Amino acid sequence: MARTARSTDDAARDPAIAEAVIDGVLGSLGSTADPCILWVGPARGELWTRARKLGHAYLREAFADRGMHPDGSLIPRGQPGALIDTPARAAAQARSLARSGEVDTLCVHSDTPGALDIARAVRAALQDAGLLASGAP
Repeated sequence: MARTARSTDDAARDPAIAEAVIDGVLGSLGSTADPCILWVGPARGELWTRARKLGHAYLREAFADRGMHPDGSLIPRGQPGALIDTPARAAAQARSLARSGEVDTLCVHSDTPGALDIARAVRAALQDAGLLASGAP
C-alpha cells in the first residue's frame, strides 16, 4: 500500500484513522492473521500501536531526505526545512537516525532533486559508520 506523508502522519496521531488504514489493508488481503504481513510506518504512534496489538511485524521508518518535527512527523512539503536536497545533509541525518535506535529502515524519495546522489551518500555514510544491516546490498 502506498501512502502519503499526510495520511501516515494522520494515522500515527489518530487511533480511528490507524484502525481504518489497517483494517482496510487487512480486509483487502482477506486475512488478519497472516504472519507474513509487515507494516512500515512512523516510528511511534497509533499505527505502530495497532499493528503491534495485532501481533504483526512493524518496521519503524524515517526519511534521510525530509525534515521532521520533534514528534517524528514530516514537515509538509512547501514549508521551510521540508526537503533535504544535499547529499551531505541527508547522509548526516541518516547516520543520526540510524544511531538513534528509534528507526529500522530509512527512505530516500525518488522525486527529491539529486535523489540518486543522496542515496549513494546515505549508503556510504551508513557503511562507513558500520550501520548497514547485515546482508544489505
